[in-house]
Amino acid sequence: MDWKSSIAQCDASWTAEQEPGSFEHEQEATIELFPIPSPLGHCNATLYTLPLGSTMGTFTLNFHDGVVAEVSSLMDVHKDFNEPTLIIIYTESGNAIIDDRMVERQYTLSPDTTHIQFGQYQDYHINVDTKQNISNYKLIISKTLLQSLMGKEVCEQVLEKLKITQIPADTFIDLPPKVNQLLKDCASHMREGAAESLAIQGKVLIFLSALASHVLEDKKHNTNKRHINIAKRLHDEVIAMQGRISTLAYFADKYGLSTKSLNESFKAVYDQTIWSFILEHRLQQAHTALAETDIAIKTIADKYGYANVSHFSNAFKNKYGYPPGQLRKN
Repeated sequence: MDWKSSIAQCDASWTAEQEPGSFEHEQEATIELFPIPSPLGHCNATLYTLPLGSTMGTFTLNFHDGVVAEVSSLMDVHKDFNEPTLIIIYTESGNAIIDDRMVERQYTLSPDTTHIQFGQYQDYHINVDTKQNISNYKLIISKTLLQSLMGKEVCEQVLEKLKITQIPADTFIDLPPKVNQLLKDCASHMREGAAESLAIQGKVLIFLSALASHVLEDKKHNTNKRHINIAKRLHDEVIAMQGRISTLAYFADKYGLSTKSLNESFKAVYDQTIWSFILEHRLQQAHTALAETDIAIKTIADKYGYANVSHFSNAFKNKYGYPPGQLRKN
């Protein structure tokens, strides 16, 4: 069985073929390095085929000094698998914006997020935010191997909890740092040799065990400490924002939570939903600007993200009982 990937970038293309290992595998070709030259910086993808056929990999992109901070197109990726396969990606740093043609949506791989995809192929375009170097870790494992390592019953329970029993499917999961560290450890110091590859396979099994334990434990009444920290970070981000606020789905992707979990975490800390907080905070800011400055009402409406003065006036009147112009007259 051949594992193939095709990568196209900068008007050039690279095609890589790698034979899956076995317990009697030779030492050569256990590690493949694919340098991807780019005017943005230096990129490396490292793929390590493990004895039982799963693949462990890393992806790093270090931007050149002086590169303008912006979202830039990087490359297209297409991979085919012989059977339904789980792809788990932990992003340690940086932001990659993925236009995923398999699940037909865009999402962001951001720091401290874990993205899980289930399908028989991958087909996506990577855009990168050049503000920060990017580093992530990837485990590719077939459903058959997953069932063998976890046990069929536990495997099905995990997929059901993640809501990815059908293909294609994907989800973001909020994992504790110690579980993400286990995935990172699988890819640390990858070297050639049968003993080393077996040791890495053992680390993968430890990670999968921790993943299953986390997914299957009952957390209905547990307010995760990381969720609280995310709510506080979002609170500060919203306060610092001017102009239009991004969608709730954008924030959920950025912080690696579902929209429901993000809203519930925010409400647990601040006793109101995200949008209620945004509306109240911005109207308070607008009220202060109207009362204490002579800035035009239209400018204030634009600054706080309203499409036009009419929308701003209606929201202002609903909260304070009078239109913004009346506050100016008073």
